[in-house]
Amino acid sequence: MRRNVSPLENSRRNKGEEMFLSKDAKSVQRGKRTAPRTEVCRPCLVWREALPEHTLQGVIMDLNPYGMKIRMLAPVEQGTDIMVQMMRDEEFRMPLSPPIKARVVRMTISMEGFVDHGIRVRVAKIRPAREQSSIAPEPKSPKRRMNTRMYSLMDLTVDDRGVRRTGRGRG
Repeated sequence: MRRNVSPLENSRRNKGEEMFLSKDAKSVQRGKRTAPRTEVCRPCLVWREALPEHTLQGVIMDLNPYGMKIRMLAPVEQGTDIMVQMMRDEEFRMPLSPPIKARVVRMTISMEGFVDHGIRVRVAKIRPAREQSSIAPEPKSPKRRMNTRMYSLMDLTVDDRGVRRTGRGRG
């Protein structure tokens, strides 16, 4: 009689497959992507950050907030810092967005002669504000109200219109 084996036990047994089996037993196979890809077909211009005058034309095949796959005719080496600008038209004349800083992390050559590049978007680090030696402002004293008035039960009367204030100058 064969007992059912959970994915968690299976991962303990097959140590070489830990990267494919989830330890929380929610799924048997889990990929490395942090966000799902969206398939697109968007023209773009790509240039090396060091050589902005030499642009290459490409097509973004899929993207997510962290990266994209760009298909081009010319290869760009892995580890190269690049700028990617999405274009509105197929003639590569009208930009759609400002350039994005990115890095080529993988490159594969297809049978048709195209080169697919895996691009990781480089997010600019937010620098903490510099501490300035400023003079602390003097603590403000609370404002004193000059015309405050305490109400007593004698100043309030109840009639058919509800509660009404009476007393000095109130009618």
